[in-house]
Amino acid sequence: GTNHIDNCARVCHSATVAGMMEAFGASAATNSLEDLDRAKLIMVVGANPTESHPVIGAQMLRLARHGVPLIVMFASWLYFRKPWR
Repeated sequence: GTNHIDNCARVCHSATVAGMMEAFGASAATNSLEDLDRAKLIMVVGANPTESHPVIGAQMLRLARHGVPLIVMFASWLYFRKPWR
């Protein structure tokens, strides 16, 4: 399970928990950190994982520091402007 991984159900999407339980049988993310580790590119659209999903945000930054391309589409998000350099 994913009970030890921070996810959006706790922070910003508490209203979706019931729907996720019905659709997926879990109120947490349906993917794993290992899925992110296999990514060849990361695209973030309209979100700030470093604030709302700190475990995933830290993993994304670690992967970007190690060469995985990171594309961010969020105009007011300044922290992810290559903080690893």
